Amino acid sequence: GSWQRIANSTEPDFMLRALEREWREMQAALEGSGTISVGAVEAAALIAVIEAAGVAARERRTVRL
Repeated sequence: GSWQRIANSTEPDFMLRALEREWREMQAALEGSGTISVGAVEAAALIAVIEAAGVAARERRTVRL
């Protein structure tokens, strides 16, 4: 068998959109206007990604996690 995409079943770039939602959620929580719906392990992983993105942007290189 083969997989077939079902129209309108998911948003384009769903993984990127999920990460963006997590970032916004984390920002709101840090600013005191929201809560985080993920556990400590997931939150720590998200912070590692954010920090790596900052290093990659500043140093213009790929950062491995």
